[in-house]
Amino acid sequence: MKNLFALVMLVFVSCSLAPEKKSPVIGVWKSTPPEYHGWKGSTVKIWTATYCTYVGEFRKDTVIYNVFGGGPYKIDGTHVEETISYNMDKNTIGKTFKMVYVVKGDTLFQYYPADENWKYDTKTCNIDKYVRIE
Repeated sequence: MKNLFALVMLVFVSCSLAPEKKSPVIGVWKSTPPEYHGWKGSTVKIWTATYCTYVGEFRKDTVIYNVFGGGPYKIDGTHVEETISYNMDKNTIGKTFKMVYVVKGDTLFQYYPADENWKYDTKTCNIDKYVRIE
């Protein structure tokens, strides 16, 4: 009986010490391509286990456009919901956006907006492409 108890405790402790599966989006990513509709620049996006933030700058002629934002997110496979806590567009604060993420090697594709069934229109959706930098 002692051996059975010891075995059960060993299995319990081993399972509780098993490393948690890390999301493939966790890390630091830089957007590509650096030119978008005549705007040159990029964005850096950082994901932790539960929070994301992004900052960037784009230029066209003499106009400079800064982007920033972030907030908590939930991820389930390729389905991501980002809730905006701060953003340069104050109208987005507090809103949650559904996106589909696809990670291929060191490249991340972000498709949005997605509907309640996680579908997006490939002809009109935004597609952000990032390369892992850390």
